[in-house]
Amino acid sequence: MIAAQDLLELVQNKLATSEIELPPFHPLALKLQETLECEDYSIDEVVSMISRDQALASEILKVANSPLFSGLAKIATIHDAAVRLGAREVTNVVLIATQKQNYQATNALIAAQMYRLWKHAMSCAVGARTIVEHAGHWELAQESFMAGLFHDIGKLLCLRAIDEVLGAMEAPSIDAETLVDITDVLHVEQGALLMQKWNLPEKFHLVVREHHAPEWDTHNITLTAVRLANLICRKLGVGMHREPLLDLALSEEALCLGIQGKALENLEMKIEDAMSLAA
Repeated sequence: MIAAQDLLELVQNKLATSEIELPPFHPLALKLQETLECEDYSIDEVVSMISRDQALASEILKVANSPLFSGLAKIATIHDAAVRLGAREVTNVVLIATQKQNYQATNALIAAQMYRLWKHAMSCAVGARTIVEHAGHWELAQESFMAGLFHDIGKLLCLRAIDEVLGAMEAPSIDAETLVDITDVLHVEQGALLMQKWNLPEKFHLVVREHHAPEWDTHNITLTAVRLANLICRKLGVGMHREPLLDLALSEEALCLGIQGKALENLEMKIEDAMSLAA
């Protein structure tokens, strides 16, 4: 079995050479974001853009019919999805459908960890959005969803690097604990670099850099919401860590946002529902 320190150095070297690439936002997701910034967009315009890619449209319908988004009636067409969910929610669905394709690996152990990471990303996205809505900051819902989805993107980049390093070895052996340790060490720095490379706004850089920081701007609602969603996921074991005894009510994040009691319980249930999207 390769030593953890040796693997860490190999992964750092791989990342430093910029040989590992994550595709930026899917062109459709970018186009939808730009369209929604204009006040005079129409539902038909949104439907037309999505319908041009039939393979992606099929995946979008699958996500739209998941328990988190759909009601009692099945969504049969992209037009149904746009009308029932709204253009902004459909944009979230597109982000989910396009980003999910990045969470794949050739190594079976790494592929399993990527699946856990994808569930975590999805759950934090839904959790952060739900938290800001509960706190009355509806204007931050879209921003918080994206911040939650990408806060741990550095872990994905690290896992991709590990997958390539191991792929170049003859009969490599590694354990899950080593994978988690390496991604924990590297993911914040690598995630921040990726946000810069993708030229995303500073507000997303900040979430990536400070979602584990001991001290942070508690007035930053999006950052605090992502941190709380992350804590809920850790308590539930959604992702690469599990802390079932974590007392969410005593967390500074929950106290800052004024979310306690039944509201916290509802958030846990909402995040459990979000896990259905990762299938």
